[in-house]
Amino acid sequence: MENKNLWELIKERFKLSSKTGVYLIIASAAVILLIMLSSFSSGVDGSSDNVMSQQEISMIDREYEERIKTELEEVISKIKGVGDVTVMVTTSGSTRMVYAKDVQKDELEQRTENVIVGNKEALVESVSYPQIEGVLVVCSGGESAEVKEKVINAVSTVLNISSNRVYVTNSVKER
Repeated sequence: MENKNLWELIKERFKLSSKTGVYLIIASAAVILLIMLSSFSSGVDGSSDNVMSQQEISMIDREYEERIKTELEEVISKIKGVGDVTVMVTTSGSTRMVYAKDVQKDELEQRTENVIVGNKEALVESVSYPQIEGVLVVCSGGESAEVKEKVINAVSTVLNISSNRVYVTNSVKER
């Protein structure tokens, strides 16, 4: 058997002309290029597994609201005349994560990828929590104008919201 290269063996086996062989090589190269580009672009658009899912963000939102509620209840209960306190917080929007990006530029293109650290998680550059829209405070001392004013001032100051977004009322006495 003669010593033939791979290209000559393929041409003989499939009875290809030189022109058809060139087309076959070009088509193969195009397919390989498309495969490489599709695998490259899946990590660039930010939808890879290293960013938080919507479920995880919803859980962060609930934890944020609960933390604000708990902290407000602790602080408000220390105000003179307030008594027992229950707080409800309403928010709008959701947590927004901004991930650090690594930008690579060359003469023809620019590639942007999330910066990955440690256990393959994207590096979070900043976090924006949901906007607090309003606060309801129910307390046993809520019938007093003085207590209402103190609670409204405390809540609006702590959360940096206007006082018209805070409502204070007295709680119903249990029988």
